[in-house]
Amino acid sequence: MNVKVFPNQGFRNAENVLPFVNYDMAESYVVSLNYSGKSFNVEGYGIEKIPETLFFPVSQDGKEDFYDTLYYLGLVDSLIKEYGGEDFRKFVFLNYAAPDFVFNKKKEKLCRQKPCDAIFLSFATVKLIHRTSFLEVSFDPYFEFSNVYFVNLAHALI
Repeated sequence: MNVKVFPNQGFRNAENVLPFVNYDMAESYVVSLNYSGKSFNVEGYGIEKIPETLFFPVSQDGKEDFYDTLYYLGLVDSLIKEYGGEDFRKFVFLNYAAPDFVFNKKKEKLCRQKPCDAIFLSFATVKLIHRTSFLEVSFDPYFEFSNVYFVNLAHALI
């Protein structure tokens, strides 16, 4: 029997979990969702409560510094390297974002757009520690697709 075990944040109990699993994941280490309580008339959807994307640095001391985020990503990576068993295959960072909302030409309704900044930041930040990142976009999975996931960083893009 070939069973794969994929906990959510097993690294938090790394010594007792990672030696026995194949995969692990963490959520919202780079970007996440926040609902501010604002509602707008969204084109094609009517009145909706509008979420916004939070761009983190994750920080213990309250100072916003990108290096804090890299520190925590590196800490997770070191736990994987130390405690991941021989069958450990992959660690994934899952982030969440809202679509970007922009006013239509008449400035009467908001339209949804792909949150490219959130996708790129999520992908690039996690690549700094050679791990995988995906971004879930609330409301519309179409906005999750990006060619950035298929870029070969070893070759020029032009």
